[in-house]
Amino acid sequence: MNKNAKCPHCSDEFERRRKDQQYCSERCRKNASQRRDRISNPRNSRRSPTKRRENELLFDISLRIAEDIYTLPPHQRFDYVSEVVNTARSGNARLRNILTNRVLRYPDPNKKRLFHRSCPASYLTASEIVEVFSRLVWGSGLTEVIYGEAFGPPCITDDVRLAFARSI
Repeated sequence: MNKNAKCPHCSDEFERRRKDQQYCSERCRKNASQRRDRISNPRNSRRSPTKRRENELLFDISLRIAEDIYTLPPHQRFDYVSEVVNTARSGNARLRNILTNRVLRYPDPNKKRLFHRSCPASYLTASEIVEVFSRLVWGSGLTEVIYGEAFGPPCITDDVRLAFARSI
């Protein structure tokens, strides 16, 4: 019997206590089992009612943010979006999840429930609005700005404000 083995989960060397022992610890065995289970049964909205509810809540909050933006007068939208970005940058996990959600960043125009007034031709999602803001103000993408990877101070001039107002 080979006494020394390498754990397939964490790659640590360990000494087997039984000849059929594969993992170094109970924790590694359970983690590997969960990983295999997640691959064969992914937790997504189609299969999990809990995940479906979570996503519906995120989509609803995103819709409310977009509604807030579009109901403000155009000259006030820039400051509102700036506040949303600063809140996400300060570590608000739920807001980060909303803004970086793939479905909201690259929405299907046929899924009209994602858009303000169910009109994808005229309105952007909250994530798309923040992406436009990030590109104009920081010169970086939404993810880099939200997670603090964009360097330098934001560029806020009247020209940037005007370009933002015209973009959304």
